[in-house]
Amino acid sequence: MHHEDLFPGNNDMNAVPLAKTVVVLGARIHDDGTLSPALVRRLQRLVLLWQRDRGRPGAIGTIVLSGGRPKGYPGEMAEAEAMAEWLVAAGVPGQMMVLEDVSRTTRENALYSLMWARRCGVRKIHVLTDWAHLPRAMLVFLIIGRGWGIRVRGVAAPLSWSWSSLRAIGRECAAIAADAIRAWRVSRP
Repeated sequence: MHHEDLFPGNNDMNAVPLAKTVVVLGARIHDDGTLSPALVRRLQRLVLLWQRDRGRPGAIGTIVLSGGRPKGYPGEMAEAEAMAEWLVAAGVPGQMMVLEDVSRTTRENALYSLMWARRCGVRKIHVLTDWAHLPRAMLVFLIIGRGWGIRVRGVAAPLSWSWSSLRAIGRECAAIAADAIRAWRVSRP
């Protein structure tokens, strides 16, 4: 595993290669049902990629929206459902979307999305999340994906620099080791 795998410097849209399958990781939905700024940035990035590549060979064919209901809120809409509604309103065809609406953690995002990929014979995916979240997400996806023969590449949505972004970076640093160990356990035969 190289540092480029965990920190793909791809804020330049032209640097992001074509991807047939993109997994978009969920993020917080506010109590009033609105999407968090982090989730909107991820979806906006996806729409830009989809618009850029539409009609080209190797363009996005499947979008896996990964995110379940918040713990303790069984009646709330799953992140995957909210993402699908937002994307359809933005003009992305609903038939391109697969809803993984069970996961509640980054590790579960990777596990359930990669289980879907393996079951469907998908051998390569792009994972789209925030710049601050990408190293941890990539570590988990790479560990599980490598064990299952699935290649993974990261795509970063831009990060808005604010105090909440700095807190997110700190949280990601603290969680990376624990998720790496859990992912390694899952990936073993």
